[in-house]
Amino acid sequence: MKPSRAMITGEISWAFVALCFAWSGSGLWPMQSTYLHDLLDQRAQDVWWTLFIGVPSLGLFVVSLREYVGSYDRRRAPRARAQRWPLEKLERSAHIRGWLCATLAFSWTYIAYMLLKLSARPSAILPVAVGGAVFAIWFLIENRRVQRECRKRADVHSAAAAH
Repeated sequence: MKPSRAMITGEISWAFVALCFAWSGSGLWPMQSTYLHDLLDQRAQDVWWTLFIGVPSLGLFVVSLREYVGSYDRRRAPRARAQRWPLEKLERSAHIRGWLCATLAFSWTYIAYMLLKLSARPSAILPVAVGGAVFAIWFLIENRRVQRECRKRADVHSAAAAH
């Protein structure tokens, strides 16, 4: 499950970027006068934008950061850090993170769609949104793989305990 450990920092960073876009489009202090907010406000989409992007990105940020911090142990080598959590807890976390990544993939797609729909000129946000959707799908696939590995390891442990 070593690749999953490396993916958590990617989940945290892409969730943070999505949170920044949600905040920028919301018009909340101090972002009242951004170009993005003006575009969304013209179509009364600023509240939907904030909810549809902000909620899953905040959820993924918190859950991924919790696992990252919770499995960190300064006394151990970096390779052994992920061993602090039991398999059931890792599987559950990967399941939740996977669903949040799937939701965030739709959120990034929504960002790209709204930019294409609302803006008459190209924006640097569009390739970022496409990249965010691709990475969120990649994180979803990796979280599914971690769930399978956890189930396989749990089956091996239960079979060994039965003998």
